[in-house]
Amino acid sequence: MLPIPNKWVLAGLLSALVLGGVSSWSYKKGAENTQQAWDRERATLLAEALKIEQSNRQKESAHRLETIALENRLKEAEARYEEAIAAIHADYDRRLRSSDERATRYRSWAETNSGERDRLADHAAQLDKSLTEGRELVKEFRVALGQCERDLKALGEQIAMDRGLIGEE
Repeated sequence: MLPIPNKWVLAGLLSALVLGGVSSWSYKKGAENTQQAWDRERATLLAEALKIEQSNRQKESAHRLETIALENRLKEAEARYEEAIAAIHADYDRRLRSSDERATRYRSWAETNSGERDRLADHAAQLDKSLTEGRELVKEFRVALGQCERDLKALGEQIAMDRGLIGEE
């Protein structure tokens, strides 16, 4: 026959069983709480990441539209520049023809008088031609300078848009 354990041993065994059960329950409860906290943190981070991604998409879309608008303005400015240069060249050609007509007139006057007038007419025609060429160059320079200013302004706008896109304002 087996001896009957004393009450202290039974109380110890019972206490161990209770403590083991409580520990096991506490461990499971703690693990569940930790997992829930982890899941909440992941959901929060995912929501923030999606919000940032959506914001970036909106910024990129706005940037794309602004860039397209800027490119269109640059194309229009380039077309106006080309038109202005063409108008200057047409005006130059007209003035040059007028200069040639004046030279012919000067020569006809010179033919009626001495050789000195012929030389003077040639010189006056050359001066007239140089003046016309100078006027064309000045007009062309003004138009080119205006185009450069518009290009610089557009580039500044592009840089500002790019900085706005990456958040460097």
